[in-house]
Parts: sequence; C-alpha cells; structure tokens
Amino acid sequence: MAMIAFEEVSKAQGSAGGRPPLLDRVSFAIDPGEFVLLTGPSGAGKTTLLHLIAALARPDAGRVYVAGRCVHRLTNASLPYLRRNLGIVFQDLRLLASGGVEENIRMAVEAQGVRRGEARARARVYLELLGLGELRREKIFRLSSDVAQRVAIARAMAAQPAILLADEPTSALDTRYTHLVLDLLARLAERGTTVLMVSRNPLVAGYARVGRVMHLADGRLDPEKTRTVIHEYSADALPRIDAALWTGSAAGGPA
Repeated sequence: MAMIAFEEVSKAQGSAGGRPPLLDRVSFAIDPGEFVLLTGPSGAGKTTLLHLIAALARPDAGRVYVAGRCVHRLTNASLPYLRRNLGIVFQDLRLLASGGVEENIRMAVEAQGVRRGEARARARVYLELLGLGELRREKIFRLSSDVAQRVAIARAMAAQPAILLADEPTSALDTRYTHLVLDLLARLAERGTTVLMVSRNPLVAGYARVGRVMHLADGRLDPEKTRTVIHEYSADALPRIDAALWTGSAAGGPA
C-alpha cells in the first residue's frame, strides 16, 4: 500500500477567475520509506501539494490518501491522529519565537504523546546531530535564519514521524549543512520514514540518495523530468555523522 497517493487531484489558484489551476488532475504514489524530491518553478503548486497531504488544504477535485485513508474526508476528531504521524518543515518555519531552541523541539515531541523526559532526551540528540547542542537554551528570535532553519528540521525529525514533509528545508543553509540535512533525511528513509522534500536547489536535485525526482510545472507532473535516480551514492562526499549518536536517536536509545 502506498504511504501517499494522489488520484486526479486538482486545486485552483484562490478565487481569481481565468487563471490556470495550481494542480490539474495530478496522480502519483509514494511507497513507505521512499525519499522523493519534488521540484518545479516558483508558484508551481509544490507547497500546495504538501498542504493537501497534511489536510491544511482541500482539493477541488480528486482524492488524497495517506496510509490508505482519504485525508480530506477525515473528521475533525481524526485530524490530530493524522498530523501526529507527520513531521513538517514549513518554509516560514513556524517556530515559537519567544521560546528556546530545545523547548521548541521538546514541545513538538510532547505533542506526539511522548513523556517530557523522553522528549527532552530526543530533542538533545537531534540538536547534536544538527550542530545545535551549544544553542539549546538560546531564544528563537535571537537566531540567524540558517540556524533557525536547522532548529525547524530538528523539530520535525525528533518527532520520528511516519512521513516527513520538508518545504525548501535547505534554502538558508550553506553547502556543508545542506549535505548534512540530506544525509539525515536519507538515513530516516532507510529506517522506514517516507520523505517528501520540496526544493529548487540544484545541489539537492543532484543528490544521489534521493530515490525519485518529480517535477511539477503548469499544474501537472512533467514525465520528461520525473525520474528514478539510479546513479551510485558515494559516502565520501558527505560529512561524517557520529554513528553512536545516530544509532541512539534512531533505535530508541537516548530517544
């Protein structure tokens, strides 16, 4: 069973008449544990597509399925369960500006029903993985944009979701941290998390451990630019991650 599936999904551009739809009868399926990159020009509907998966928007036609359930037919009582299985990195980050770095991550993990002590331990693991350990008490409003983006990524990963949606998560990052984030996302996918990442960054598009690239333009997926990545991955190209630390975070050690 596909983890994410779109069946003939259409979505208009607001209420303006005469404009082409953002999404025009889009269909695709993403399997559990896939790492998929969604590319396309600005305004192509990539963010809208993510919002449809998270039930933050409704399609005008067609159906969106997550884990076999039609998300826009879920009751209000069922939506929290859906979102507990999603980790989302928004373009605007949506961090609590007055809160601390660790606090933002811990609160997101606690929202999954995790006890405070375990949530704090898990937050610290992902802070270390993303090079943020020394900033855990810093307030969000004091952070630079690149550091705040890493906090948002750590928050989504620490929730250990079944599906991780990432909307331009490396837009403020330098090459080193872009590679690091991509490596962490690939490792999550290898452990069963379904990852759908939106990016226009050429560095991301050339990343060998992305399993599939989908290109959205003019409301549809472009079959000429939608492909499965088949070239080999070289571990030497990426920064090293402390193996013991990662194993702990993924296997439920410190987490």
